[in-house]
Amino acid sequence: MGYDQIDISPNTLTTPTVFFKTFPGSVVTDPGSRIFASEFKADDNLDPEISLIEEKRRVFWEVYAIDKWYSLVTGLPCAFSVDSRSLICTKLPSPTTFLPLNGDMDPSSQMTSEDESSFYLHEAMQKLDKNQVLIDLNSSSSKILLLTISENIIKWCKMFLTIVELDTLRSDQSLQSIRLKIDELVRNFENLQSNLLFFDLTTEPLMNIVINNTTTLLYQSILLKLSSLFSLQLKEDPTGATISSTEKSIFTEILGEASDLSIKLVESFIKKQRMEHHLKKAPIFIIFSNSLKSLLQCAAYVERFQSILDLDKNKEKELWNLIETTKTTIYALNQKQSTVSKVRTILERGSDMVEHSASSFSFFDSFLDAW
Repeated sequence: MGYDQIDISPNTLTTPTVFFKTFPGSVVTDPGSRIFASEFKADDNLDPEISLIEEKRRVFWEVYAIDKWYSLVTGLPCAFSVDSRSLICTKLPSPTTFLPLNGDMDPSSQMTSEDESSFYLHEAMQKLDKNQVLIDLNSSSSKILLLTISENIIKWCKMFLTIVELDTLRSDQSLQSIRLKIDELVRNFENLQSNLLFFDLTTEPLMNIVINNTTTLLYQSILLKLSSLFSLQLKEDPTGATISSTEKSIFTEILGEASDLSIKLVESFIKKQRMEHHLKKAPIFIIFSNSLKSLLQCAAYVERFQSILDLDKNKEKELWNLIETTKTTIYALNQKQSTVSKVRTILERGSDMVEHSASSFSFFDSFLDAW
């Protein structure tokens, strides 16, 4: 799928346009099409600097971004699935340029008269892997790359939860490789965020939602798998003697990182003015609900494994203080609003389970979201 033709990039992108009419030829090469297009200029609001090929690309990538976003907030599979066996042959919106961090220009990034620095998605991903800085003048490619990376991380989480056997986690080498993988994913995500924000501040709200939600899912996937390993080992030896120091160390580190992220997100939200208004927005409601469930899950892990792990008592107190503070804040809101009622249900059911049956609470269980 795609339009592999010369890309005439715009000089200005201040007015986004969507063009739906079909022409018999290319505006770039067919004089008849240019005349036909000029007749509809007033009606279509078509920027004369943007070719029809570019218009088609942007429409395609907007559909792609909506698909990725919908999948992120609902958990449903993406319609556009990109992997090593499938490529999208439609170029990214123009102009999309990259700058190597070492200051040396990459010949493949040079703009030419025939291709105004437009790349295919897999080419752009390869450039990010090489730590080249994205300079995207219209922010569309930034959004596309961010959502694609998020999808890849979520795919990795699903693979880790469903395919990796518990016995393979017993070796220190496997655990260290997982720790390095987590660090790599989080670091690349953070670098991409800083990179994109440096050039485009308008995408910050979207990026924060995508990055925080994806990072939360990553942490909770690892913790779930390791907790399953702990449960198996405690059945073998209730004293926990078979749990290695490496296992304890990595679980404690990731639990601390997940707790810090959850605390930061929940605190930032409950301090917002007009909380009821914000909760009506589906993306914000979803990231807040996931952050709240992550907070409860971290408290459950502390409750379950505090006898075998060297956990910070102050962190446990901080988690429960925030849970109670959040309850007080939510109880003060209009309970007739459906999203407020849903958040209250998560808090009440979740905190009750953590206090009385911590092992039965799971961040990924859907019953918390069944109203």
